[in-house]
Amino acid sequence: MINYKLRKMILASNIEIEISESDFLQLKTSRDCLLGALAIEEKYELLVANFIDLEKECLNITCESMLRNNDEYSDFFDIRIRLNRRVVNLLTASRLYMDHLSQHVKTCLLNETANVKSLFSSEYDGCFEYRFMEALRNYVQHRGLAVHSSQLGGC
Repeated sequence: MINYKLRKMILASNIEIEISESDFLQLKTSRDCLLGALAIEEKYELLVANFIDLEKECLNITCESMLRNNDEYSDFFDIRIRLNRRVVNLLTASRLYMDHLSQHVKTCLLNETANVKSLFSSEYDGCFEYRFMEALRNYVQHRGLAVHSSQLGGC
């Protein structure tokens, strides 16, 4: 017979509480759900943080161009590299979120069938921007970088 016990996961902890098998299984299910929800939240934060980083990079480049005379080849090369790094990070974080979300949702909704892939598919069909970003991610992953040139100023 298996004994089920709760104890703190710290050194020198000798306090134990005996629990039933059904309590153990409920606690395990709850823990798995919370870990799945945390994983979703962490990946979403990674996605949002990469979007913010891209926006900040654009603002930094704009500010630098206003204050410095960045018209050398090396300046534009640096700008392209900086923008490509941020775009690749954003696209990678987006794909990571999409690829992992379905599994994490299944962990959280045990008895319910939430077909995350069909929700993504529906959004894909109805949103040009989504299709564009997906095509851009595929291009970056398999062909080349997203930013080929840049122009400062607006005139």
